[in-house]
Amino acid sequence: MGGNPVGADGPSLAVADEVLKTIANEHRLFILMTLGDACTAGRYATLRFTDIWEGTELEDSGRLNYHLQQLVDTDYVASVEDGYHLTLRGLKAYQAVKAGFYAKELEIPPFELEPTHDVCGEHLHASYRDQRVSIECPSCDDQLHQYPVPPGPFDADAVPEVAEAMNVRFTTDLLSMSQGFCPYCSGPAELDVGHEHFDSLDIEGWNVPALLFWCTHCHWFMLSTMERPLLFEPPVVAFFAERGVNVWETPGWSDVFAAEDTVRSTDPLEVELTFSCAGDTIDVVVDGSLDVLHTETRHG
Repeated sequence: MGGNPVGADGPSLAVADEVLKTIANEHRLFILMTLGDACTAGRYATLRFTDIWEGTELEDSGRLNYHLQQLVDTDYVASVEDGYHLTLRGLKAYQAVKAGFYAKELEIPPFELEPTHDVCGEHLHASYRDQRVSIECPSCDDQLHQYPVPPGPFDADAVPEVAEAMNVRFTTDLLSMSQGFCPYCSGPAELDVGHEHFDSLDIEGWNVPALLFWCTHCHWFMLSTMERPLLFEPPVVAFFAERGVNVWETPGWSDVFAAEDTVRSTDPLEVELTFSCAGDTIDVVVDGSLDVLHTETRHG
């Protein structure tokens, strides 16, 4: 059956096909990894032909020259006076391999986290499977968070680093999406607000709608409760900072961020979330686009 897949760009697919075929070769992948592993902080490494050849299993220097030229012709590697170095495309391919997306299998069984569940008071647990970190409350059988994190730098003893990595990854991706840009393809991100998104989040107890951010270009999407992106609004950041809580360092599932939620209006949508810390509260009122309409801090 002929033709392009729905929504696919024919010329772009042809270029991608040619470029990806280039690195579907163990010798060329080895060259990419050799150049990548030689990089130092702040600069790409440039290696001479002989330096690269010494690490390969190729007995014929002509074969190495052939593979290097293939990488140069498809812009994975640049040929310069002092030798060869990765291009940005080459670095991205190197990073994808190092991240472990294509080869590494890793499972970390549930382990206890310091934060407790604001519903039951029991400690939360984290686990890693299928390249995703899950944050759950075993007492309530409730999954609070789940998000992909590449397994590359971790092993089975990476506790609690894998949970910390997920918190940072989710936060930075969410902030990018909430600003209207996909963190993976730079495409435009849109927001949909609705109670039906809680079915995918698998959590209960919220009065206000959940959030779905999705990229119209690559179709990456993120689900979130409403309070998570609001933690990074300047008044909320300042409120917690003044009470000794750093919203950037404290895990998003910490019970310190538990919020009371009220729907003030449905048409147009207007929602109030109340955060509490050290005996004080801050009310944050937002509309259906998450634009902050009003904040008020109350003491005691």
